Formats: sequence, C-alpha cells, structure tokens
Amino acid sequence: MAAAGAGGGGGAAGAGTAIPKHMRAVVQSKYPGAWADVISVRDDVAVPTPGAGEVLIRVGVVSIHAGDFHAQSGDICIVKCMTGCSPQRVPGQDFAGTVAAVGAGVTRHRVGDAVFGLRPDNNFSATGALAQFTVTKEDLVYALPDGVSPEQACCVGTSGMTAVQAMRAGKPFRDGERVLVVGASGGVGTHAVQIAKAMGASHVTGVCSTRNVEMVRGLGADAVVDYTREDYHDGADDSYDRVVDCVGQRRGTLPPTACKGILKPDGVFVSVGASESTCGFIAFALKLTLCAACCGYGGSQTFAFLSSAPDSADLDYMRGLLADGRLRPHVGHRFASLDGAAEAFEVLGSGHAAGKVVVAVDGSAPAVAAGAAAGADADAAAAATGGGEELAS
Repeated sequence: MAAAGAGGGGGAAGAGTAIPKHMRAVVQSKYPGAWADVISVRDDVAVPTPGAGEVLIRVGVVSIHAGDFHAQSGDICIVKCMTGCSPQRVPGQDFAGTVAAVGAGVTRHRVGDAVFGLRPDNNFSATGALAQFTVTKEDLVYALPDGVSPEQACCVGTSGMTAVQAMRAGKPFRDGERVLVVGASGGVGTHAVQIAKAMGASHVTGVCSTRNVEMVRGLGADAVVDYTREDYHDGADDSYDRVVDCVGQRRGTLPPTACKGILKPDGVFVSVGASESTCGFIAFALKLTLCAACCGYGGSQTFAFLSSAPDSADLDYMRGLLADGRLRPHVGHRFASLDGAAEAFEVLGSGHAAGKVVVAVDGSAPAVAAGAAAGADADAAAAATGGGEELAS
C-alpha cells in the first residue's frame, strides 16, 4: 500500500496534523521459530494511505487473538499459502486509537475522533494493527463510547464478534436460553458469558479451571464448573439450549457425542475451537462433523462449526453493550509497548492466557474515556488470578 506523506498523502488529514512517511511497527519476516527471532520492531515501515471508503488510524492499543497467532506462526499451511513463505507483514487486527486521515467518500468519521475497530482481512495483508498507523474500512470503525477505555474497546473486535456469532450459529438465539460456555476464561469465552446474558439467557454456566472460577463468576455467570474437579457433562441431562465450545480439541475436551446428552432435544452445539496444525485442523473439523452426523445432530438438535467474519452490525451491537456497561472485556495480560509483542505472542500461544492479551503501541494507551479508570484498575487486579483454558481468541 502506498505511503502517506506529511499531512496525509492520499487521505484527508486535519489542519496541522502531521503524518510521517514512516512509522514504527512490528514486522514478521519469516516462520517458523521463536517469536523473538521471527518478528522485530522496525522504524522504517511505510505509513499506509487510506483509499476510498477507508480510514487511517493512529493506533494506541491493540489486542491480539488466536487468528493473529496462527497467521503469524504459519502453523496452518493454508495460512502460509495465503500469506507466502516469507510473510514480511505487520500482524494485528483489533485496535483502538484516533482517526488520523480519511479516504474519499468517508462521512462517518473525522480526523481526531477517538475510535475502535478491526481490520477486515484476518491478517492476510501487509499492514496490520501492531503499528503506529493502520488502515481499515470505514464501516469497521466506531466511536469510542463514553466511560470505556481504549484498552477495553480494542478487545471486542474479533473475540466479541466471534462470541456474538456463536450465539446465533445453528439456530437464532431465543430469549431465556440456558447456555454452557466451555473455555469461559479465554478471549472468546469471557465475551461469550457476558453476551449470552445480554441477549437474554436465563442461565449461563461457565467452564474453567480453579484459578479462574471467581473471575468467570464476576463476569456474570450464574454457575461455574471447575473442570479440574468435576465433569461438566455429569448430572446435566437435557439442561442446555446452547453449548458454546471455545476450546476444541486443544485442551482435551470431549467431542460433540458427549455434549449431545446435555443438550435439550432442540439444542445447538457450537464449536469455535480449532487446532494448532494443518493436519490437526482438518482432522478436528472432520472429527466434529462425523461425530455430529453419527450422534444425530442435524435433526432437532443442531451442530455448528463456526468461522467468524468481520461484520459492521455485530461491531455496532457490541459498541452498544460497551456503552451501557453490559459488556466489560477482561484484560489479563498487558504489554507496555511494541517491544513486548514477541512476549505477547508467546503468552497467547501458551494456551494459558486469561481473557485478552493487549499491547500498547507507544508505551501507553490513549487517554482513558471519562469514568473508565476504575474499571481498568479492577481488571488489573483481576488479572492476578492467573491463566486460562484456551488459546485466547
């Protein structure tokens, strides 16, 4: 993508707003290998120019998720084929920051607006969000709500959208549903617990390990099952309208055959899990599909394998939940600058990240919106509870 010159290049910038030609950014030049060896922070990356219908964002803070990890690690060869064996790209999809310039035809945003959003390309392009500037579509950017910190807002893009879409997968969500969230302490799971309640669930059960029980309960779960001490399949016959599995095979959870018994006769099992390798991913998808077919899903009970996609309406829905306090992302791991990106990816890939992993771009996040400081401090205290159950999404 072409570089923006001073004052915004091809995009419209505000009076007196200086946009440099080059920026500081995290760049991956190869894989595989240790994260410290495959990504580096460079100062000579060209600042992208917004095209028609696009917005240039001065990035303040970024949250990374499972898709970032897989795209950067190259562990799924399909991803490697799409991105090339020598990627030379900036990772990151979900961000919060300010509008630096706008492309032709943009009417919803003005230079200087505090915003949050995500990039549309699932990490398959050269310029991601782990940089001082990034470009995205106008309709994937929304104003930062009053009382919400940029750190919290940057978390909802992919993980929150996945959780929203999981609640609609297979069958439309019905008011009063009983929902089970497996992997409730991870990136998607922490959103799924809250979004299920916001959508009108009458009861939400979260599944996590001992050290995250209180955190998940604090998110609004009506019940929490510690999977290290009890089997969440026992004593729950026909209990749930919807089981959302945010873990998949990675942590040894049981297949859909086991969950079939805890679903109501017209319930839905939604898998948003995956695997860390191409063969594992294909085998996992085939296993789930075959298990679902063999144990009777597809009749009154439904099986859904979810691959989420960026959606402006879903992002707007989450903006509303953030604004009225019904959604409060849990930030479990913070890194103060782009120099911490390699360590952030190591944490993400460990499978023990509780909530979201967040990286500030220039050493500090943008100014906290009014009333948000207390929530950020509470998140910092809650982060001391420890790790999670899933590759934080």
